Amino acid sequence: MIKVTKVESYLSPDMNFNNHFEWIKDASEEFTMRTKELTGEEGIVLDDERYNLLMSALEHRLKLYHRDWNVGEHNHREGFVFDDFLGMYQIECNGKTFYIEIDTDPVHVLTRTTGRAGFSCEAIYGGYWTGPFHDIALRNATAYIYSADKEWIGRLNLRWTGEPKSPEIGLDPNIYPTNYEYRIKRQENIGADRMVHLFLYYIFTREIGLMWYDLLKTPYIYRGHSDTTMHGHVKLPHKGLLHESNKDILDNITILLSDDPEIYVDKSI
Repeated sequence: MIKVTKVESYLSPDMNFNNHFEWIKDASEEFTMRTKELTGEEGIVLDDERYNLLMSALEHRLKLYHRDWNVGEHNHREGFVFDDFLGMYQIECNGKTFYIEIDTDPVHVLTRTTGRAGFSCEAIYGGYWTGPFHDIALRNATAYIYSADKEWIGRLNLRWTGEPKSPEIGLDPNIYPTNYEYRIKRQENIGADRMVHLFLYYIFTREIGLMWYDLLKTPYIYRGHSDTTMHGHVKLPHKGLLHESNKDILDNITILLSDDPEIYVDKSI
C-alpha cells in the first residue's frame, strides 16, 4: 500500500510580520532558543555579521512578498512557488511510515544544520555559512525527514529555479546528515534515500504539474554551496523528471500519478 497524506498545512511566515525589524527580533531569539533545545547547551547567539545579514535577508524577502502580493502575482513568481506545499506529509510505503515537512521559515532553514549532528559546510560558522541566509532571502524551502515516531532523521534543500515569473522547483541530490548513524536511521525508516526524492517529485507534480523539465539553472548566483555543483557561489543546475538520471523516478511517478485518487489525501483542510 502507498499513501501520501498531507496532515498539516502551513501559512507563509511572511504573513506574520509588517517589517523586518519585528521579524529579526523574533527570528534571532527563536534561533537561540532552538539551538539550545537541539544541543542541550547554551543556545547560539548570532554575532553582528550574521545578525545584520539575516536582517537584510528578511528585509529583501518582505519587500518581495508585499510587491508580488499587491500585484496579484504571488502564485507565479520566485519563492512563492513553495507556498501551496508548505506543511507536514505522512508517507506510507512498503510497510514503512515516515514524514516530510516542507517549510520556508527562517529558523527552520537556519537550524537544518546548525545545532544538529553531522558535518555541513553551511553550518553557522562553516565555510559556506551564507547559504541558508541566501535561501531565506529567496524564500527557498528545506524539507525535513522524520521517522514514524517523529524523530528528525535528515533534511533536503529545495530551491526555486528557472524563470522568476514562472519558476520551477529544484531538489538537491543528497540528504544530510551523511554520517553512518543517520544513514542507518533513514534506511530503517524509509529504505533508500531516493524514496524521499520520489515522493517530493510526486507532491510537486501531482497538483500543478511542476518538475517536468530536463535541466534548469537558477537565474541567481547562490551565495553558498549546493551538492548540485563542485563549487560554491555559482548558478545551480537542477535535474527534473525528464533528465536521464531521473528515469527511475519518472517510471515510478507515472505509476503514482495513475493511482493518484487512491494515494493522495489532504487532511490539512
